[in-house]
Amino acid sequence: MGPNDEIQFEKPKSASEGSTEPRIHVMPEKFRGVTLEAKIPEVSVPQKAGRVSPPPKAPAGPAKAPAAPGAKKKFPWLIVAIVLVIILALAASVFFVLWGMRGPSEPVEEADEMVVEEPTPPPSPVVEEEEEEEITEEEEMATEEESLPATAEETLPATVEETIPPVIPEEPEVVLTGGVDADSDGLTDVEERLYSTDPQKPDTDSDGYLDGNEVYHLYNPGGTAPVTLLESELVTLYSNPDYGYSIYYPASWRLDLSKGTLLVMFSAATGEFVQVLTEDNPQDMSLVEWYLAQAPGADEEDLKLFANKAGIEGLQSPDRLTAYFKKDSRIYVVSLNIGGKTTIEYRRTYEMMLNSFNFIE
Repeated sequence: MGPNDEIQFEKPKSASEGSTEPRIHVMPEKFRGVTLEAKIPEVSVPQKAGRVSPPPKAPAGPAKAPAAPGAKKKFPWLIVAIVLVIILALAASVFFVLWGMRGPSEPVEEADEMVVEEPTPPPSPVVEEEEEEEITEEEEMATEEESLPATAEETLPATVEETIPPVIPEEPEVVLTGGVDADSDGLTDVEERLYSTDPQKPDTDSDGYLDGNEVYHLYNPGGTAPVTLLESELVTLYSNPDYGYSIYYPASWRLDLSKGTLLVMFSAATGEFVQVLTEDNPQDMSLVEWYLAQAPGADEEDLKLFANKAGIEGLQSPDRLTAYFKKDSRIYVVSLNIGGKTTIEYRRTYEMMLNSFNFIE
């Protein structure tokens, strides 16, 4: 039968025709899997008047051949293999990234116990024996000295010691304090003995003035008469005709002269002393100019100008233990020297001596 042959359907016989068993029709094997285009005979159906039957629909397309019985679908092994390869590649990448982020591994303590086999040295070439030269002991010692490395002192340049300045330790700043003044009258207890005053009574003569103030102004603190220190013989007047000045000093102090009368010292029994030194001032500089020329690093603001009881202008150093007076081409330096002590016992006495300083003809 060809594809264009018409299929004739055989009408099954009814059960009334005498057969009781059903008949089964099976498609021959040569038609299995073949697309058949069956031609169905047109059956004319009477149409009602006034209606037009639609034209027959064209087949949508060739019918798909049915799958052969017993055929199995193939499993997609290729896709599975590709997926596995991608997963393994990603895992390897993550592993190497994590491995690279690790810190340096700690050294293994057992590494010190590793035994490294030393390579066997190659056999030394055979050298013909030569006559060795005799080396004296002196030559051996000279060779050893040449082979020794130079010491650090020998390798340093000679200019290093010259370029490094010597380290000079700074002297600690000395803080000076005043002596004990039990009655707070301006005189220390040591000075009270100089002027025969009561160390427990600030106004010994009860005249309304503190003992220290009376000494400062050249008055007798122990009585109303005689009135002045000089009249009461508590102090002595020293006159220096060679350099033209005079000054009071406590009567119990010792007078010493040096270099004629250029340097005069008035010393207490406790070791402190007041000295007067005459200096030349050929350029006739003022007191401040002269002082700054002698002490270039000094600050002018730390200096103090004053006038004593005789009306003579003076200049005090920053520690107030040295005073300067000027006349013509001379500078008179009056200073209190306490030696190595840090306690000033005679400050009011030193101020009394500055107030008494005067020029004489």
